[in-house]
Amino acid sequence: MYINSQNESRRNLIMSDSWKYNSDIQIKSLLDHGLFKCAANNQDDDEVLELLLQRIRKIAKQGTKVISITGGAGSGKSTFARRLSYKMIDISVIVISTDDFVIGTRDYRIDKLEGKDPLIKYNFDLLKDTVKKIEQLKTGESITVPLYDERIGAGTPLNYDSGAKPEATRDVYKLRRIIGPVDLLIVEGDFQPLGKTDYIIYLHVPDKFRLRNRINRDLKRRLGYSTESIQRNFELRQQLQHIPYTLPVASLADLILLVNVKTIKKNQLYRYDVYQRA
Repeated sequence: MYINSQNESRRNLIMSDSWKYNSDIQIKSLLDHGLFKCAANNQDDDEVLELLLQRIRKIAKQGTKVISITGGAGSGKSTFARRLSYKMIDISVIVISTDDFVIGTRDYRIDKLEGKDPLIKYNFDLLKDTVKKIEQLKTGESITVPLYDERIGAGTPLNYDSGAKPEATRDVYKLRRIIGPVDLLIVEGDFQPLGKTDYIIYLHVPDKFRLRNRINRDLKRRLGYSTESIQRNFELRQQLQHIPYTLPVASLADLILLVNVKTIKKNQLYRYDVYQRA
């Protein structure tokens, strides 16, 4: 379960058949209900990252702090998470993605899992166990975790061996990395399956810009894809994944980053309105 019973009323605020699959309208409704208050307007990248750094540093917890950055496909979560980690120059930070725990290759999922419940595409039990182990690491200890291969869309192999050693090869069944003790663990992705974390950030980029980002990315990185096929896949994920699983995380977030996008000479400029829990 991604949202427990005590949060069901909040979830219902942003779920409505009449809105179909438009997440922009649903986010606006959530903010209009007063669960969040505006903390800052029209922040640029550096300003919003600095704001987040200040809030993360105030988290009162000994040991590894765990924060999640959740948002829809094509919203730029991976880039945002990496930029945030680069800003934390005074502590050790690692970023892992829910994509690292996707099962099999892209071709396998298209053949076997396309159109089914998106949760079965991920080994979230392994993700939760990995996060727990990272939190418990002591000096000199480390664990091996899977690493997403964008080239063939592979994260966790079907026969994943958590004891396998990292390899320099691009073989999907050997692509790993070693993680030691860290001060801050950032978990980014389309889902937030961890239950309670120390801080939840929800990144909302308007649907039309997420679709544009997805088209631009996939046409560059994935051979054989057309604009039409990418759009169909986006719309399917919007119905089966984004609306029922990703969007409800916004109602549980500590902070919502509402992105306003301006296009200047074909480049997208992000400005952020920041909403904190009231």
